[in-house]
Amino acid sequence: MSAESMPPETAQAIKVMKQKLMEVGIDENGSLLEKPDFVDVAQIWDDDLGPKVPEVGEILPNQAMLYRGEINEIHGPPGAGKTFVVLIFALAELKKGNHVFWIDPEWKASRVISRLKCLGGMREEVVSCFHYINPKPSDWAKLQKWSQVQSPSLIVIDGAAQAMAQDGKDENIALECLQFLNAIVKPFLVSNAAVCLSDHVVKPSGQRDSWSRGSGAKKGEYGGAMYAIEVKEPFSKYQKGYVTLIVNKDREGAIGVENEVVMEIHFEPHPDECSLSYTCKVPLKKSEAGWDPTDCMAKVWEYVKNRPGSSAQDLRANVNYKGDTIDKARAILEKGGFIVNKGTDQRHKWEVAKDYPPIVSPNADDGAGDPF
Repeated sequence: MSAESMPPETAQAIKVMKQKLMEVGIDENGSLLEKPDFVDVAQIWDDDLGPKVPEVGEILPNQAMLYRGEINEIHGPPGAGKTFVVLIFALAELKKGNHVFWIDPEWKASRVISRLKCLGGMREEVVSCFHYINPKPSDWAKLQKWSQVQSPSLIVIDGAAQAMAQDGKDENIALECLQFLNAIVKPFLVSNAAVCLSDHVVKPSGQRDSWSRGSGAKKGEYGGAMYAIEVKEPFSKYQKGYVTLIVNKDREGAIGVENEVVMEIHFEPHPDECSLSYTCKVPLKKSEAGWDPTDCMAKVWEYVKNRPGSSAQDLRANVNYKGDTIDKARAILEKGGFIVNKGTDQRHKWEVAKDYPPIVSPNADDGAGDPF
């Protein structure tokens, strides 16, 4: 008898019976339904689920830059200093006695080790804990397994595009990017290391997208921090300068919001010593009162430092900003105690009182002065 020819009350009774059978996992044909393997939500709920914070690459006290168990990335144009910045992250781990894997499809070991040396790495910590490889295709599986044995805190793939090319993948094809990440990169996460990819962008600063070159599909797979490096003042082994790190993605939100400048790294060469010292600074954020003209503040502070006794008129005439911006910058610097007026209310004579932005060096507590 079809449902259409049944009395309404019979059809309703059969419908109710089927619903009850479904509730206990039996279909209309009497077959037992296979229950999906759902996650134990109660167990997760009852666990202490504190906010995830970065733990790797602590380049300032309580200021780590990379998330454990996640893919992180730093990208920028060629020659921007990406390798130097990631080596600074690595040095922070080496100083704690943690192991670092440096997987490098592009360079030679001598170039990377020489940079570690000039940045102040100690021979004992580098030799015992820094593991470098220029990988062949057959090495990836060995590295993935060995990462579970060695338990490095940081795994760097310096040159993601080249690594993809060696694996026969095209960085511009979304599916092949995902295949590379799933087969090559994600297996390292089992070790709970922070995996950091270093990659290039190809467009000039200000015109590039907010991620590295190749398919944007990569960005969706990154659960850690993603930074763009921007050169503010070029540096070399003969010229000091600095770069900034800009957040392009921070899924956990513990580091910063998108497009926020979260770190300055200043480099100063010492050619006679074949060394390159660095200082990390956290840029001052926007104040509760509104926008802070931080670039102008830096220039006002620098001018006062080089010309003690400068007046407000001197600053307006020589700092390349609008007068009202200079006045606001000067007022904030004074309020923050960075500069003081040694003159009168009628005739200002500004002098530097303390560093701007506040400087915290990696070895600030050991009395060594220069960290290297």
